[in-house]
Amino acid sequence: MDLRNAHLLVVDDNEANRLLVRTLVTQWRGRCDEAVDAHQAIAMLRSAAAQGDRYDLALLDMQMPDADGLALARWIREDLALAQTPLILITSLGYQSAANHDGLFIAQIAKPLRQSQLREQRSHWRWVSAHSRPRQRPIPRWKRRLRRGRCASCWLKTTSSIKRWR
Repeated sequence: MDLRNAHLLVVDDNEANRLLVRTLVTQWRGRCDEAVDAHQAIAMLRSAAAQGDRYDLALLDMQMPDADGLALARWIREDLALAQTPLILITSLGYQSAANHDGLFIAQIAKPLRQSQLREQRSHWRWVSAHSRPRQRPIPRWKRRLRRGRCASCWLKTTSSIKRWR
């Protein structure tokens, strides 16, 4: 699979992990940006979304000095502009969770990071990225008026029936 157009964000306080992911992504002909902490990651995600160049995937470290990966994932999911970004959690070897943390992440990778782990996830994250941004269609004007009309007529019917009982 060619990742020439993939745009990834790696959020990890460990420079060795960031270097490994950056090297792999550039070998796959993708683009990789790096963030040292959660606040820098949020700023980079928002900036990319504002420019229309969203990230196809964000790799989040579980243990960072300012905020852990779970808190960062929740912040991302709460922001409407960033909520569709696929996330992968990078955890220490001893930490594994079957719960997937309420669907915040598409996958979980254990440290130390290996090329084989990222290769296994590669096809999955490209599919998720392609299908995770549903197109929102605006509601036509005539349907909006119809909805208001229904509510108004229901209100009128309810009020007139209440007046009868008084």
